[in-house]
Amino acid sequence: MGTKGRDVNNNPFEMLKNLGDMKDMKKILGDDFFKSIPFPQWQQMAENSEDEEVSFPRLDLFERGQELIAVIEIPGLEGPTEISLSVGPYALFVKGSLPTLPAREGDVHLSERHHGAFEREVEFPVRVDESSVKAAYAQGLLTVRVTKYQSAQGNTDQYIPISFD
Repeated sequence: MGTKGRDVNNNPFEMLKNLGDMKDMKKILGDDFFKSIPFPQWQQMAENSEDEEVSFPRLDLFERGQELIAVIEIPGLEGPTEISLSVGPYALFVKGSLPTLPAREGDVHLSERHHGAFEREVEFPVRVDESSVKAAYAQGLLTVRVTKYQSAQGNTDQYIPISFD
């Protein structure tokens, strides 16, 4: 009686692992799918894939006084036709396209930089005044400044009258 070594090709779970990117599988099956499988290695894979997810473009959002400031990293923009920016009362929307680099001779061994279309929505922690947006692009950074919303009374809470009968 011979011993059979571990054959990856006959293991359905190993085959599933190699089907595609874990992020794509999580989109199809849902975030909780892998957490409910009684195989620790699958649960660990799901947790590790969450750590690897990075949105593009990357950004910092901070508050300074009555202003929210977003500094968005988008290297390689050459003009305003490559990006659009819009703001709602609670979110910032960035959409654009980075030029694709010309074909290079030889094999590409690693390509981590983003090329082509991108889109990002950023939720603000408070309501903002949509008419106060200012944006500037320099040295690969898009800086967006927006004022926090202030009601006529200087209070962000809206007064609602209550009628009593």
